[in-house]
Amino acid sequence: MIKNIEPLPLKLKSYSSVSNLYFKDTCGVASNYLIYDKNKKIILDYGSSRPNGFGLSKISFHAEELAIKKCNFINKKNIEIYIWKYNKNGSIKPWHCCKSCTKLAYKYNYNNKIFTFDKDKKISALIDEPNISLGNLMRH
Repeated sequence: MIKNIEPLPLKLKSYSSVSNLYFKDTCGVASNYLIYDKNKKIILDYGSSRPNGFGLSKISFHAEELAIKKCNFINKKNIEIYIWKYNKNGSIKPWHCCKSCTKLAYKYNYNNKIFTFDKDKKISALIDEPNISLGNLMRH
């Protein structure tokens, strides 16, 4: 078990650990999300992408999708969504939205609220030419 999980580069009023999102066996495939209130400097919610069972049209729910869904129940004015992955050593690596999650972000007006971490900086998780996710490629 890794004891030194890299902390998130966020300013928090109270200590909140999201190290329980790190699993060495799934860090290659699981992406994580965090919903952050930038005014109160607190974490409102966090979680991880997850696979779906048999019989569903989608192979998995992406972290961005889950975060946007949860934001329907939160005051959206001051929130930011962060997505990232851990590497095998417990370090944070940036993660960018796929094509369908980028469309979802624009549809619900989250295009300026979804970020990832690049070293100690926050950068936009939306890129100009996003890839199609592996799950969507397999469905077609």
